[in-house]
Amino acid sequence: MSEMSLKRAIQGLNQSGASVKIGIVRSGNPLLIALQNDGKVTLGERSLCVPQHLRDYGVKLSIPSLSLSADDATVHGALQSGEKVYLVCLEKEKKYVVIGRVVA
Repeated sequence: MSEMSLKRAIQGLNQSGASVKIGIVRSGNPLLIALQNDGKVTLGERSLCVPQHLRDYGVKLSIPSLSLSADDATVHGALQSGEKVYLVCLEKEKKYVVIGRVVA
């Protein structure tokens, strides 16, 4: 997705009542995220939608040039305590979609 189409997608969300916020991961397991500008609000897994790339997950791995393969390799992408993340807040749903890590 190009930068311009991503920008348009986020602007479209804002027109529908959604907003983008920054959260701070307080705990990775169980996942708890506090809103950066409102320390009183801590979101648990029931309120969060977290994509696969921000979790640990298994994959099949094959590198033919090295004759290497694994049926159950783990990609360690889980959110860690102290990391900042972008959240899209869907006001009507009271759900927050984690869209990525904040990279300074």
